Amino acid sequence: MSSLGQGRVPDGAFDRFGVLITQGDPVIYAVNQYMVLPNNEPRVLIADPQNPLALLALMFDPPVTSFGFQRIGVQMNATLPKWRIEIIDGGRSIEQVGEPDFHADSNPRWFNFSGRSIEQVFIYSDNTYQGQTWSTYNFPPIVALTISRQ
Repeated sequence: MSSLGQGRVPDGAFDRFGVLITQGDPVIYAVNQYMVLPNNEPRVLIADPQNPLALLALMFDPPVTSFGFQRIGVQMNATLPKWRIEIIDGGRSIEQVGEPDFHADSNPRWFNFSGRSIEQVFIYSDNTYQGQTWSTYNFPPIVALTISRQ
């Protein structure tokens, strides 16, 4: 994320990697005191930061054989929202995992997924509890994305 400036991610920002943002309104933010990041990364990506029910959808052209992302850790009583990811491989949903509860994990964490022909991923975030927002962030701030094609 460090190669992008702060603010809304411009259309076509990831085209050179064959990655298209098809849903969501991602924004690049500077790191703040509540975020724990590896390697002193200066920025993170947050999808639709004003929406407590956020979605980031990515399409890969050509398809990829693996996709991964790293989310931040938090400190100083900050919390992360509930979220899940859906992986579409060969037109089928092959995996749906995530972090189903609000939490305050201080460690940045990688999530990696493999398939034969991953065409899309959907990351859904839910920062609501009894009709109110709950967590410090509406979407788990992303430090890095990885893809590979074979």
